[in-house]
Amino acid sequence: MTQIFFEDRENQSPEQRETDLMSRLAPHLQQAIKSCPGLAAHLKGIDVSAVTSRRALAELPVLRKTTLMQAQAENPPFGGFADATQLSGTRIFMSPGPVWEPQPPGLDPWMSARALFAAGIRSGDRVHNAFSYHMTPGGFIIDEGARALGCLVFPAGVGN
Repeated sequence: MTQIFFEDRENQSPEQRETDLMSRLAPHLQQAIKSCPGLAAHLKGIDVSAVTSRRALAELPVLRKTTLMQAQAENPPFGGFADATQLSGTRIFMSPGPVWEPQPPGLDPWMSARALFAAGIRSGDRVHNAFSYHMTPGGFIIDEGARALGCLVFPAGVGN
């Protein structure tokens, strides 16, 4: 039988998906503010255990890029917005600004395998990855997702 979905949760009803997402949101935020002092300072005075709906999520203050860049300049490289204990063996990227971004840990940390699967890519396929593999994450996002699917990757991003 042909696999239609990458994972079972893709076949959830919208109501199940919403319940699942919102049940994980507050615990995720609670852990994040424990391990990321920059985020804890940004959300100071907010009861993140009450963030259990999209409405509550929308009430959180937006972190402006200029604020993040200032925090990163004062406390390099991530300004207290990343848990350094989780970054061993990963990468650091730079986006315009500059803003320094850590690669999340684990195989396919951006979960791009799901998108590639939806596009029809399957284990054993050869993937020609034309994204850059330099200081931006695009090349690695596609590379790691394709490899997580079991593909052979041809890294063909542009040179310097």
